[in-house]
Amino acid sequence: MKTFLRILVWILVALLVSAVVLSINYLLEQPLETGLTALAVIFGLYFAFIIIRKIFVRLRAKAQVKGLLNIGAGDEFDDDLGMSTSELNRSLKQRWNGTIKALKKSQLKYQGDPLYALPWYMVFGRPTSGKSTSLRNAKLLLPSIDLSEHKDGSTLNLEWWLYEEGIVIDTAGRYAVPDKMERDRKEWNTLLGMLSKHRQKEPLNGLVLAVAANRLLDCSEEEILEEGRQVRNSINHLMDKLEVKVPVYLMVTKADLIPGFEEWASYLPDALKTQAMGYLNDATTSDVDAIIDTALDNVLDRLKEIRLLMMEQTDNPDESLLTLPKSMEAVRDGLHTFIRTALKGNAYQEAPHFRGLYFSSSVQEQDGEKVKNGLFLHDFFTKILPSDRGSLVSLPSALRIKSAMRKYALGISGALTFSAMVGLSALYDSDQSVLKEIQTNYGDSQISLSDEQPENDKLLNAYRLKNLIDAMTAYKDQESLPWGLVQGQANQVAKLKSQYLEFVRNELIKPFDGSLKTTIDNLKTGETSALAGGLVRRINVIQTRLLPNEDIPVRPIGSDYLTVQSENVDPESSDLYSEIYLAYVNWSQSLVELTEEKKALQSALLYLVKQNHGDYNWIVEWANSQDFDGFRLKDFWGGSYKVVNPPSVDAAFTLEGHAFIDDFMNEFERANSEDKKLSEIRVDFAQYYERQYIEAWMNFAQRFDEGKIQQRDRKEWQQLLDRMATPDNPYFTLLGTLKDQLAPFADADFNSKQQISFFAEVQGYSITDGRKGKGNSKLIKKALGKFGKVGKAAKKAMKIHKKATKGRGGEQLDSALEDAVVAVDAYKQALAEIAFKSDSRTQSLSSVTTLFQSPDAPESGNGSVANAWIAIKELQALIGKPVSTSKVFWHLFTGPMSAIYDYMQNESSCELQDRWENDVLATLEGVSSNQMGTLLVGEGGVLWNYLDTQISPFIEKKYKRGIVRANVKQRSIGLTENLMNVLNQAEAGKFIVGNSFDVKVNALPTGANPGARIQPYATFLDLYCSDGTQTLANYNYPTQHTFKWSLENCGDTTLRIEIGQLTLLKNYTGVKGFSKFLQEFQDGRHIFAAKDFPNQTAQLENSGVNYIDVNFEIRGQRPVVQMLDSVPLQLPEVAAHCW
Repeated sequence: MKTFLRILVWILVALLVSAVVLSINYLLEQPLETGLTALAVIFGLYFAFIIIRKIFVRLRAKAQVKGLLNIGAGDEFDDDLGMSTSELNRSLKQRWNGTIKALKKSQLKYQGDPLYALPWYMVFGRPTSGKSTSLRNAKLLLPSIDLSEHKDGSTLNLEWWLYEEGIVIDTAGRYAVPDKMERDRKEWNTLLGMLSKHRQKEPLNGLVLAVAANRLLDCSEEEILEEGRQVRNSINHLMDKLEVKVPVYLMVTKADLIPGFEEWASYLPDALKTQAMGYLNDATTSDVDAIIDTALDNVLDRLKEIRLLMMEQTDNPDESLLTLPKSMEAVRDGLHTFIRTALKGNAYQEAPHFRGLYFSSSVQEQDGEKVKNGLFLHDFFTKILPSDRGSLVSLPSALRIKSAMRKYALGISGALTFSAMVGLSALYDSDQSVLKEIQTNYGDSQISLSDEQPENDKLLNAYRLKNLIDAMTAYKDQESLPWGLVQGQANQVAKLKSQYLEFVRNELIKPFDGSLKTTIDNLKTGETSALAGGLVRRINVIQTRLLPNEDIPVRPIGSDYLTVQSENVDPESSDLYSEIYLAYVNWSQSLVELTEEKKALQSALLYLVKQNHGDYNWIVEWANSQDFDGFRLKDFWGGSYKVVNPPSVDAAFTLEGHAFIDDFMNEFERANSEDKKLSEIRVDFAQYYERQYIEAWMNFAQRFDEGKIQQRDRKEWQQLLDRMATPDNPYFTLLGTLKDQLAPFADADFNSKQQISFFAEVQGYSITDGRKGKGNSKLIKKALGKFGKVGKAAKKAMKIHKKATKGRGGEQLDSALEDAVVAVDAYKQALAEIAFKSDSRTQSLSSVTTLFQSPDAPESGNGSVANAWIAIKELQALIGKPVSTSKVFWHLFTGPMSAIYDYMQNESSCELQDRWENDVLATLEGVSSNQMGTLLVGEGGVLWNYLDTQISPFIEKKYKRGIVRANVKQRSIGLTENLMNVLNQAEAGKFIVGNSFDVKVNALPTGANPGARIQPYATFLDLYCSDGTQTLANYNYPTQHTFKWSLENCGDTTLRIEIGQLTLLKNYTGVKGFSKFLQEFQDGRHIFAAKDFPNQTAQLENSGVNYIDVNFEIRGQRPVVQMLDSVPLQLPEVAAHCW
């Protein structure tokens, strides 16, 4: 169709030219032969011109392509901007056209013409005047359509600022004050031409002329005048080109360089910093000097008003509040000097429409650092400029009429010529634009085909050459006329392809394929899959070329195919190999070479498979290396705690992975259809894969409970319990996932297969949320009637339990399914009730107590926990109790109860701890030490009361171990070891409390070390009791005393030794003082060193006493000594762990 229209255009143009020439020939009354001769000359000259022009273009295109292939030298850049003049112009046009295109596609098109929907403004001024910085810091709301990068630094040519209220074009400073006159004026003219072309009716709504404050203050009058002259020339050029009297807004930038301005600005509230600081001229006068004075006076008056407000609100006003108006006054002379040449009218030039004077600052200094903060900019661009859109004034009508007449005259005179040449020119422009695009995309860098470059560079250059060939091929396919025939260059693309094939074959295929067997021998763990997958897909790419009539899908070669063969190839470069190789095969001319390459690849693949000795895990690894997601605990469970080494299911063992592997095995089979050995692998792998797939899911299901560990605290546990009665129940979700994920193996037999399928069918009729109440049995019956009898899965599940199907017909089976649905509904409702009551620790303790007291009948009782177990038992009655072949299903189905018991265990521990504190520890406050033992472990003591009434279900007595935590179904309450120790000690010491014991002590001589200059002459043992002090006096001759000791009456014990003039004391304090003494003298003897008596150590050592040997003979002390460990006088603060 396109070719037909092109030919039709040629015919119409030729007919039009012929009609015009023959008509003129007829009017001049010339012979027909003269007209035909004139036509021949016209068409001959035209075709000669076109051919010469196309030859020139083709020669230039050829030079560009050769430059890309390292033929010829690169461009030299000697410009101060690092780019040639043509590149600067191209960059300018690309930026302009890219933004115009984006605007036309934007939502502005729904407001009318998108190029006129918003006002356009241009920011203009000498370099480094702060134009771009002002825009960057004006805090404009920039939509994502903004195509400019807005980098820091000077603007290269132009930057677009597209915001909600308008469009601003930020121009390079060299357009206002040229660096190189010819270059910069050419670019300025190009920019104005594009502006005039795309916005003829309203070219520009305003010009923001930026002049830096420091130049107005510091530069000489001549420098300012020269800057004004340069700016005025550029503005006049703009007005002449656009034929408008453009409104000019004079913006004094870098106001922070005015003395005191920064300090003054720091006092401004944020709301004032976004407002515009300046004056908008509404007067009709053309006296620019008067406008400047009025504007500056207006600003200074406003500053003085604000100064008064600031000083009232500030305790320590800065002197800048007083001096700023005077500092601002200093710019007045500079402004007048600047506008004298920049904005004033004269006898030769039209004056711009001066609209106002404004001040701004973009960067301020704070604490010695530059801070980017736009002052007085935001409202200027978003409110002042947009509201002033109608200020654009056209040039005098006479100039516009003259210009229009000139255009019409030129248009009429060239109409016939244009109509004759428009068709061929359009075709020429189309071809030229394609070539320019190719040059833009590939002209910035060369494509090297050297054999000495690194492997990564070879891949990159091959990829770029392939893309170049694709672009040139696309150009050739749409080429309007066969221009290459004129130059004899029709085979340029073919030559590029030949170079590409040679380079890829010699540098990328042969080097790697030649060492394939060595690579296979040295493969590391996990690398087999990448290499084998790449070989299979390479073989099938060749098969596609050799057997074009067969439908063989082409898959990408893996990104790791080359990285496992060479450590020098990075993954990014390896990823390019797939497209490179596909193009190589498609463009290859020798099918024989491709056939030989295929055989070599098949041989390498067979060798690789044999090296693995029947291990097919590499196929699984190949699937895992794709972008599929496996299943993790976090996909089902909530919680913030991270589980170490959690269970998971690899991506290869999912439906997506199964489909991928099935497709890959088809690829594998196609790649080796001639080799039966390789084809037989599929059968062996299918068995291996099925076994591994099912095992992965069974292992995941059995370890699924580990997800509970992710619950960090009580709040997260309660959130988990809330989920149990909802569709978000992790256990029920996994049961549904198992049904779906194991669907490809419908013929395989695995644990709980029938139960899982049956539960999925039950879920189709069951309520989704247990919190919504009971299900409607009538709706269940209606659903059964609508969708047919109970399914095969349900029948198989219920056949497991003979009682469920014995003597039942189809209706009875439907009734059994209804019963199962009712049981599951009741289970969900019970879970909802448990979650609702989860805040009650008393309820949790009661439920856990029932479990420990009746572990084989958890359904006993009337609570929600019992109801849940009743529902579980009812379902077991229908499809059978848990056995080895159904353990996975019952493990998951009862999993919510396991999680609930975990939560209740912790809650019960907390409740027991609360009762320990309130019922035990609180009763001990203010009790004397002598009465403590009786209160704790005496008859009816609080410790025994706590044991009997609170924790008796959770403890038990074991032979030779004493009291230990009870373990029921691998559960135990978190009673502390300290509590267990206290209970066991108290059990052994109960007989001591409330009884009195006689301890008979015989005195033996007390002596000191040989060489001592003094010896002990008396030893006294005192036992202080409530009914008096019992004393044994030992004067180193035989004596005895029977001490009557009881826990309730006796306490401190003192040993006194009289030696020389000294009395040595050894105190054994407390209720257990006597017990401590007896333990120290457990063998009747104790040797005290001099340092054991710190107050008399020096005196003893001066007398030569190093130690004192005290001896007694003691009988009946065992119960009293035993009391040390068996009668607790202090209890642990923590009896049970709480969260």
